[in-house]
Amino acid sequence: MKKLIFILILLSTFGVFAERPVVAVFEIENKTSGKNRLSNDEIELIAELMRSELIKCNEFDVMRKDEMDAAISQHVKKSHQLNRDRNYAIELGKTISARFIIISKILKDGKLFRISAEMIDTETGKSGRSGNEKFTIDDDSDSKDEAIASVIRQLLGEKNESLIPKKPKKSEDESACEDAKSDNIAESWEAYLELFPQGLCAKEAKEKLDEIICQKAARINTVEIWEEYLENYNGKCKMDAIKNIKKLKNAASRQQNTTHENPQNQYGGNSNSAAAADTANTELVGNREWSELSEKKMNFYEAKNYCRKLRDNGNSDWRLPTIDELRTLIQNCHESETDGKCKVSEDKGCLSYECLSERYCECGPNNMGVHSKLGDTVIIWSSSMKTGSNDTIFVVDFLRAGINSIYIGTRNNVRCTR
Repeated sequence: MKKLIFILILLSTFGVFAERPVVAVFEIENKTSGKNRLSNDEIELIAELMRSELIKCNEFDVMRKDEMDAAISQHVKKSHQLNRDRNYAIELGKTISARFIIISKILKDGKLFRISAEMIDTETGKSGRSGNEKFTIDDDSDSKDEAIASVIRQLLGEKNESLIPKKPKKSEDESACEDAKSDNIAESWEAYLELFPQGLCAKEAKEKLDEIICQKAARINTVEIWEEYLENYNGKCKMDAIKNIKKLKNAASRQQNTTHENPQNQYGGNSNSAAAADTANTELVGNREWSELSEKKMNFYEAKNYCRKLRDNGNSDWRLPTIDELRTLIQNCHESETDGKCKVSEDKGCLSYECLSERYCECGPNNMGVHSKLGDTVIIWSSSMKTGSNDTIFVVDFLRAGINSIYIGTRNNVRCTR
C-alpha cells in the first residue's frame, strides 16, 4: 500500500531558526482500507491536530504549510514521487532543518481507529519516545482530539505533560444544561431548574419555560390556562394573558346575557348544525367535561368548528381537546395512558416525530371499548399539531389505545371538552 504523506514543519521563518528545537510532523501512513478507509481530508485533519497540540507546548516555532511546501519543493525535487522509508524521512528532516521528526500511522482496530507515532532524532537517527491511542471519528465526539493530545503527551514525556492541558471534564451542571438545550421541552427545563436552581442555565431555563408555556396558553386560549400562566410565570406573555382573560370573560358574559334574554337561541336557534343540538349527554372524567361522541366523521377544521358551535348541557365554551387531555380518556394501556411511556405531549412540549414510538404509543386492538373510559373504539381528533408541520394533527385511536398523527383532511370522530 502506498504511503499517504502529509508534511507539517514547525519553524518560524525558513532558514532562520530559534533556539527551541524544530519538530516536523513528518509522515502519516494511512493503513485503513475498504469501506473503513479514512479519506485524505480526515488524515490531513489528524495531522493538523497533531501540529496544533505541539504548538500548545510553546516550545516550537511554526512554519505555515505553504512555506513548508515551498521549502520541500526547493530542497527535494519530485519528493512526492519517491518511496519514503525511515532513512529517507530522516534525510528529508535534516534537509529542512528539523531537529526531530514524528512518523505516524493510522489503522483500523476493531470498531475504533488507532494512531501510533514515534519521535526520531534526525541527528542520531535513533527513535525516542512513542505513543499510541484509539479514537472514533464521529462528528459529535471529542475522541479524536483527546487521542491526539494523549499521543503528543506520550511523545514529549512526563516532564512536558503539563504543557498540553487536558480538556476539563464537563460539570454536571454543564451536561444537564446541554441536555435541556437539546431537548428544549418544558419537562427538561423544569428538571434542570430542580437540580440547579442557580445553575449556569437557570436564567435561560426560566425564559424558555416562559416561552413554552406562553405558546401552550395561546393554543388553548382559555381563562384557566392564562390564569395559570400568570400565577406561575407572569413574564413574556403577561400583557397578552391579561388581555385574553378580559376578552374571554367578556365573551362569556355576553353569551350568558344573550341566552338569558333569548332562551329560544340557547342552543343555536334553528341551526341545522349537528353541534347546535343540546343533547345534555355530557360525561365527566376527572375534572373535565366531555361532549357526546359526534355522529358524523369530519376533517380537522370541521371538527374545530363543530366544538366552537357546540351548545351542550347549557354550555358554550367547548373546544377540541389537546392530546394530553385526550390521553386522560385512555385506560388499560400503560404505554399510552397519561404519564405512560409514550412521550407525545403538548404540555411537555414534545410534539415532534421523535416523540412518537410505535412500541410505546399503542396497545393491541380491542373492539369492546376497554381502552376508553367512555367506551369509544374510533379515532378521535385532538387540537395538537405536530411540530414543524401545518397539516398533521395528533389523534387517539381508542380501538388500540394508539397515539398517532394524521393529515388534517382525514375524517374522524370528535369529542369536545371544557
